[in-house]
Amino acid sequence: MNQNNLEKAKKYFNEGLKYFNSKDYIAAESEFFEALKLYPNRISVIINILQVYFVTEDLNKIEIFLSRFKDHRIISLIKAYQYYLIKKYDESITECKNLLNFDFE
Repeated sequence: MNQNNLEKAKKYFNEGLKYFNSKDYIAAESEFFEALKLYPNRISVIINILQVYFVTEDLNKIEIFLSRFKDHRIISLIKAYQYYLIKKYDESITECKNLLNFDFE
């Protein structure tokens, strides 16, 4: 990633955080996706997109988001959120435990 794209991604990410904190989840989602386009698979961006879906309890968007990824670490993270929202807490905990075995570097 070049420095210019990194700076743009940071800008979108920070704007997304501002919108999220002001509870404008639609705008936050949009900004986070712009950051993700510039910095694909960035875990902090993925987590914040998931937080938007978690707060809005949008299981459909979580499922669509899940289908974008092949990386098992990211899939486990998304599934942990998904299971929690549908009150399958044991499955959520299992996915979280799986995440502890991954090196995110």
